[in-house]
Amino acid sequence: MIETLFSPPHSATAAEAHKVRASYATMGLDAMRAEEERLNADQRLTTIYELYAIRGDAARMAEVLGRISDRDWAAELGYRDVYPTEHFTGR
Repeated sequence: MIETLFSPPHSATAAEAHKVRASYATMGLDAMRAEEERLNADQRLTTIYELYAIRGDAARMAEVLGRISDRDWAAELGYRDVYPTEHFTGR
């Protein structure tokens, strides 16, 4: 089984998945699952990381961040979360 944001222990709901990826907003659950399975491991871990970010689970975020193979990407993800969303959206 491929680990995705929908697999245990992550078990994202459709509503959470819609928040994690804007492109999922128009997709049904089966389509979202298929899309997640198509992604490479670091991309899947990134969506899992984002899931824990919207849940406010800093410990799980750190655990998932440590599993991302591309350490430059992991550093960029962690750095992004130092600033509020408004910093990047201009709001």
